[in-house]
Amino acid sequence: MSWYYSVRLFQILLLTISSCTLVYGQDPSFSQHKFNKIYFNPAYAGYNEEHHIALAYRNLWPNVPGIPFAGPLANYQLSADFFFREGQARRSMMAFTGAVGGFCNQDFEGEGHLMTSTVGLSFAQHFPVVQRASELPRLLLSFGLKAYAVNVRVNWDKLVSSDELSVDQGIIGSTSGRTGIGQRWGGDFDFGGLIINNYKGQSNWYNEIGFAAAHIVASPLALSQSNDVSRKVPTKYTASYRTKFVAVPKQLYTGLTLLFEKQANFYELNTGFDIYLGLNKRNGTTPIILSIAHRTSIMQFKKNTKAFIAGVGHEGYFRKGNQPILYYLGFAADIPYGGLSYQTFGAYELSLGISISKRV
Repeated sequence: MSWYYSVRLFQILLLTISSCTLVYGQDPSFSQHKFNKIYFNPAYAGYNEEHHIALAYRNLWPNVPGIPFAGPLANYQLSADFFFREGQARRSMMAFTGAVGGFCNQDFEGEGHLMTSTVGLSFAQHFPVVQRASELPRLLLSFGLKAYAVNVRVNWDKLVSSDELSVDQGIIGSTSGRTGIGQRWGGDFDFGGLIINNYKGQSNWYNEIGFAAAHIVASPLALSQSNDVSRKVPTKYTASYRTKFVAVPKQLYTGLTLLFEKQANFYELNTGFDIYLGLNKRNGTTPIILSIAHRTSIMQFKKNTKAFIAGVGHEGYFRKGNQPILYYLGFAADIPYGGLSYQTFGAYELSLGISISKRV
């Protein structure tokens, strides 16, 4: 890659970091919605009547200058939720179930000098309508909450202003000259809702609709030490729809995923198509999951958002005594085609998790 593009990428990264220190910027967005649902919506906690532990890693624009590992724009997420039941479901009656859990996230930007850490708790209350206890709920309503603490910190000595960069000579200054506090704590709160329809309590046709609002609390995180609530994390709104239906009984399922995200003046739409090969009717796992998706910004001109997303996943299980433990692995690659295109090397994402069923 030419020196011009190296400097250009560095300028873009610097602009991103500088803006985040003044007004906390846009949240990272995972490409694999089906493997990172609780990140988008707390109502997913325990929704499938399972204890669940998940880990996700995303590396955005790995060709931008920055820390080699975890990456110049990287994000980790670890979450766990534990299902509970209040009484037993009866035929054609509504049962009450839910889940409690915890999570932590960490974002790196640049050489790790801007780092955002989050730790918190989640809760979800479910209202499933069942036909038989041995079947999946035909209809499930779920409402979830997240409450968490946020820490933002930066090393000001490592920042270089854009006017100290030269296309011909690279960095021509030694310091940005900017000052501010090194770190700041805040708190925040998310809310989400979920509706699931499972036709006839079987797995032949499945639909889910979700909505979530993140960063509801006006908690300023500007490292300029400003308490202006307009400098809080912008509220993020997420809406999703996912369907899965049988194409060839016991062999092939297909489905669609739609994910819309709005944060401040940024609007993003993800449209995906999934293929599930070899569904295991005994435990509901899928040996191979293939996905193709498209991401774009809408209502404004954001070239660097445009990307095709290719994904592959695997679900399986192993037994611990009489209790099956399900697991999944997922990998996705973002292939950008607008703006800087593939000069950034796109984005790469890895997801993994285990689930322990608590259905009766």
